[in-house]
Amino acid sequence: MSFRQLAAAIAIISAIAAPTAVFAQTKRVALVVGQSAYVAPTKPDLLGFTPLANPRADAERVAALLAKNGFDVISCDGKRPGCFDLDRAGMIRALAVLKLRAAGATTALAYFAGHGLASEEGNMLTPVDAAANCTTGAIANGVEVGALIAATEPARNKIVILDACRNNPLKAACPGLAGQKLSFARIEPGATDRLLVVSSTQFGQAALDGAAGANPPFAAAFADRLAANPGIYFEQVMNDVARVTSAGAAAFSAGFRQIPGKVVGGAAPDDCLAGTGCVGDVRMAALAVENDRLAVDAAGVRNLLADEERARGKPYTAEERKGRLGALEAAMKSIGSSTDPLRQEAQRLIAAGDITGGEAKLDAALDADEQAIAAAERVAAEKRKAAAQSARDRAVLAAGKDTIKALGFYERAVKLDPTDAGTWRANGRMAKTAGRLAVAKTAFERGADVARTAGDTFNAYWATTGLGDVARAAGDLVAARRHYDAARVIAEVVTKADPGNAGWRRDLSVSYARIGDVLVAQGQLPDALKAYRDSLAIAERLAKADPGNAGWQRDLSVSYEKVGDVLRAQGQLPDALTAYRDSLAIRERLAKADPGNAGWQRDVSVSHEKVGNVLVAQGNLPDALKAYRDSLAIAERLAKADPGNAGWQRDLSVSYNKIGDVLVAQGQLPDALKAYRDSLAIRERLAKADPGNAGSQRDLSISNNLVGDVLVAQGNLPDALKAYRDSFAIAERLAKADPGNAGWQRDLSVAYNKIGDVLEAQGQLPDALKAYRDSLAIAERLAKADPGNAGWKADLAASDGKLGQLHVALGDKPEALRLFKAGRAIVAPLAGTGHQLWTGYLQSFDEDIAELEK
Repeated sequence: MSFRQLAAAIAIISAIAAPTAVFAQTKRVALVVGQSAYVAPTKPDLLGFTPLANPRADAERVAALLAKNGFDVISCDGKRPGCFDLDRAGMIRALAVLKLRAAGATTALAYFAGHGLASEEGNMLTPVDAAANCTTGAIANGVEVGALIAATEPARNKIVILDACRNNPLKAACPGLAGQKLSFARIEPGATDRLLVVSSTQFGQAALDGAAGANPPFAAAFADRLAANPGIYFEQVMNDVARVTSAGAAAFSAGFRQIPGKVVGGAAPDDCLAGTGCVGDVRMAALAVENDRLAVDAAGVRNLLADEERARGKPYTAEERKGRLGALEAAMKSIGSSTDPLRQEAQRLIAAGDITGGEAKLDAALDADEQAIAAAERVAAEKRKAAAQSARDRAVLAAGKDTIKALGFYERAVKLDPTDAGTWRANGRMAKTAGRLAVAKTAFERGADVARTAGDTFNAYWATTGLGDVARAAGDLVAARRHYDAARVIAEVVTKADPGNAGWRRDLSVSYARIGDVLVAQGQLPDALKAYRDSLAIAERLAKADPGNAGWQRDLSVSYEKVGDVLRAQGQLPDALTAYRDSLAIRERLAKADPGNAGWQRDVSVSHEKVGNVLVAQGNLPDALKAYRDSLAIAERLAKADPGNAGWQRDLSVSYNKIGDVLVAQGQLPDALKAYRDSLAIRERLAKADPGNAGSQRDLSISNNLVGDVLVAQGNLPDALKAYRDSFAIAERLAKADPGNAGWQRDLSVAYNKIGDVLEAQGQLPDALKAYRDSLAIAERLAKADPGNAGWKADLAASDGKLGQLHVALGDKPEALRLFKAGRAIVAPLAGTGHQLWTGYLQSFDEDIAELEK
């Protein structure tokens, strides 16, 4: 799409969507579509539908009636309420606007007048560029009735009026088509509540279009009965509409049967045309209104007919008079039902014979209405924008201490101003922070759509990145990588076009880092390290160019940390420790400069934890314990300050686990068990609050493992086995859901080993052997897929060792010796890196091999 085309598209969307805020306080919205000017198709194998005389006029009347009674009637041309002669693209845009405005509305009403039919694709409405394939009966450029119904879904009450099925359109378009379909097939409401669907005729029947220039029986009855009964429930008024339509069709064409169809889903909508004080008993209300106006309307219609015949210079024929009578009667009833003094005066003047004076009053009433609407639109739009800004401001103030409250304010902001992409993005970010991934996903999707429509590249980038974050949190690494790559492309294009833009260079750095995160989760450490170093290179240039920019400095600390994560996973502990300490130094400076910044404080906590991880791997337990306790002190303060922040609660659980790890290594088992159970309690709450969050589920699995480990060390094998099996159940579900997630496959391998350890200790050797072999099979696949991953090698070596020991117990020394030698071959090249794990493994294998070779 060219820039010119994009600008035109945005202008069209804006023209339709502009009145969104006009009647926001009424909470009632309507889309009224009238299709008369059907056009011939451009393809020779398709035939178009015949033009119709009346739908546009029918729709204009309905749109005016609804607007007068407080409905926010969508305008497609920005001049008058209603949408007329729409092609398929126009209809799709109009439906999108209806669905957007229906969100939070009391009532959403959709009215369609034009051709409609049942096709092989379902019940179809026809844009003016629709056409039929006369060989297959397929409809090109049609719009399904279901799309119209779906557009009303967000509202509490949903009303759909289908004034279609006029004279079997396929018969005219394709006279030779076998099995022609008449009208619509039966429409089922499904589980939708407060839905009312009314069609101009019963399903499977045709409806009259009426004489040219006059409202057909159903359209006339629909508008007349609504106008006559503004305080009666819509569903009850439709009973009277059916009665009047049937009588009108029979009068127009002797013997013709047209009875409107009606479908109600659940409880009927509890709204009426007036919008307030709705009651039942439609017959009495209709009779009262009709009797009051009958004399005035009759006089007005007679005077109008006489005036028209004088202007023509000749009388109407009988057929012409019949058509004009219907149209004029409907017009006079509409005028007479108004409470507007100008329209009431117009009715009086016309009834008295002053046609010119009456028309002048109607023109003045129309001008006044349009001016009032324009003024109301401006005021309402300004109020909605101001209210949305207030909600955003409150969200920002609440975010630092109450995540749930902040999320509530952002949700109010997007309802007030759904066209602001930045608000959608902030809403998604806060929902993710609260652990509500489904809410976050929807918000980021809406934000990305709104941003793309508006040409807002910045918010399109960050909303797309947010979708990647949600997918990664849910464990869908393939989707996460897809979204991150899409965001990277946006950043690369803009950065190439504007290389001096530091903000976009920073965003590109973020994309590389996010992609690295996915690669780490997939076990592709060399590729992940490259992505992180690409990100680090950008972060270093930005931080050096502007040392006083706290954001650039923080980004640099994150890059150091991510590089350190991969180096640690690869067993390069000294280099990893250097990277972590470089990150910590930056973060301590930032936190000291701004002690009230919770984000900086959290970063320091994480850095202490990362340093502690390396110190543990190097065997320096006292210093590691100090680092972990420094991390815990910060995590406790943050979690206490905002209990609704799922991320901070999770950080606290991690700190408890890390301290537990060191206490286990120091032999302090009761204290370690307490730390692990404190962590487990937090993770159980988080997993219960958001069962679809794969990260929370995995955390819960890990905590069960850790508790099981201490119970084993204390000799409590039955409780340990239960904890391990709880962990295994979660790991199995996750691994099955995403077989390509190497981390989850590794978790499952560990779970098999843990269960095998307890079974072996309980003397259940055959069951233990099966568990160990299941673990080994996974470890072999992972190590083969990524030969450079030291973690996978450690797992494979551990599995060889466990199976070897079990075969010793089973008396199969040759197989045990083979497994010990296989494990030694894995760890021998790595034992010189200084990593205590490899040194210990090598020593253990050497001892086992020596014992068997005696």
